[in-house]
Amino acid sequence: MLGSGLLDDVPLDDMIRLFDRISLVDAVHPWPARLAARRYPNVALVTAEISAGLAGSWADLCTGADLIVSANLLSQLPIVPIEAHEARGRAAPPLLGADLVETHLKALDTLAGRVERVCLITDAVQRAEDRSGRFTDSLDWLFKVELPPAEAAWDWEIGPFGASGRRHRLIHRVQACPDWKTVPR
Repeated sequence: MLGSGLLDDVPLDDMIRLFDRISLVDAVHPWPARLAARRYPNVALVTAEISAGLAGSWADLCTGADLIVSANLLSQLPIVPIEAHEARGRAAPPLLGADLVETHLKALDTLAGRVERVCLITDAVQRAEDRSGRFTDSLDWLFKVELPPAEAAWDWEIGPFGASGRRHRLIHRVQACPDWKTVPR
């Protein structure tokens, strides 16, 4: 599981019944993830920085895996590098976000050639909607990088009315490619 984070989107209890070994991969493993992983002898925490791709020894860790899942990671990869530029009072390079997204997709292509199945689940667009149902703003989480047609897509209300503001809510459009190898490009 690439970008396991807090395990909010990872059905670990269900996965334990389906797989002999599970590797949760992230740059940092927050304490809730560490506690959850300790409950199972077949769950390993792998610390790896994957924002620049899945190169070198990291990719070797995936060899022999039956399934690799990039879940809600792709859209998050550009955030820290872009914010780091802004914190220094500089604009991020114009193509930084798109380059990081494309690098991750190329890494998934490489992994798809090495393992049985690669699954991509990602936020693609964030929309702000007012109480009349009109979209008032949007944010392209993939920086204009086009994904292949998704096998599944759905809306996820991440900020309901009142949480994001009294007059609007935030909705993410999520796309899923259950088998990256078979997605037409």
